Amino acid sequence: MTTPPPVPYYPVAPPPPSYPEPGVIPLRPLGVSDIFGGAFATIRRNWRTMLLVPFVITLAVNAIEVPLRWLALNSSPFPTALGPVADHAVLNWTAGQLWSMAIPVIGSAVTIVLFQGVFTVTISRAVLGRPTTFGQALRAAGPRYLPLIGLFVIVAAVLAAALAVPGGIGLGVGSMAGGIGPVLGLTFLGILVGLGVAAYFAVTFTFATTALILEPQPIFRALSRSRWLVRGHWWRIFGIILLSGLIAAMVSGVVQMPISIWQTVSILHATFSDPAAALRTTASWPMLIASGVVATVSATLIMPFTAAVSVLLYHDQRIRLEGFHVPLAQMAGAATL
Repeated sequence: MTTPPPVPYYPVAPPPPSYPEPGVIPLRPLGVSDIFGGAFATIRRNWRTMLLVPFVITLAVNAIEVPLRWLALNSSPFPTALGPVADHAVLNWTAGQLWSMAIPVIGSAVTIVLFQGVFTVTISRAVLGRPTTFGQALRAAGPRYLPLIGLFVIVAAVLAAALAVPGGIGLGVGSMAGGIGPVLGLTFLGILVGLGVAAYFAVTFTFATTALILEPQPIFRALSRSRWLVRGHWWRIFGIILLSGLIAAMVSGVVQMPISIWQTVSILHATFSDPAAALRTTASWPMLIASGVVATVSATLIMPFTAAVSVLLYHDQRIRLEGFHVPLAQMAGAATL
């Protein structure tokens, strides 16, 4: 009787390690799909805090801005007179236009600062599986709003200088060289360099807001903290932020497409039938109201998503560099964050 040949032994791979997932992300180094999936899950689980209340607040801000824009646009002397216009009328109209542009900028800045604090607290608690109301998030972020305003001003000044200085140098060197060609060429080159420098600082300081609110850090320590977290991972963080920005831009484009088509068709029709009516069409109540509602919807969808990606990316970097998953797992079953 022959002995059967031995059955070959194939070792079985051990099962992949399981990571706790108390909230919207697993507590391990994250991939892009984990970050984006966690961002959508955070918004879905906290839709009142991250969508409903911001929509109402942004709509109220736009409701104040729309009448002011209407007054500024309808005070123009140009739609009613195609001939010479008095200088003082032009100056008054220009001042009104500047105010109509400044007011939305101020309103947007206020809402961005307000929502940034609320979103950061809400997302950080969603990592631990804890739902958060708008009032809870506002109370938690409240003590950090004053330094947050200072941080926004400093970062805005750095980015503005990064954009302006290289372009100004290119313009100055081109002017000394003489001729329109060197001026345009060197100015364009300076602008490109400025865009690169601004992108570098924007990514380097991308975690400053989160560090300032959650750790919490003073303004300049938050900037240093962000620089340390980004160091050695700049291109990866840049790629994820760029991808989230492209997704946000696509969503904004889809939301704004109907009103953009309507505006374009209405203005073209008015221009061909009565050139003086083009500005009146742009400044009409239906056009301004529709633009305000669409801008509100677009901002309501975009701001929570981009904020969630940034805060979850911050957690990912801390998990990779500091083993932050261990205290996160402990906090998931401990006291409130």
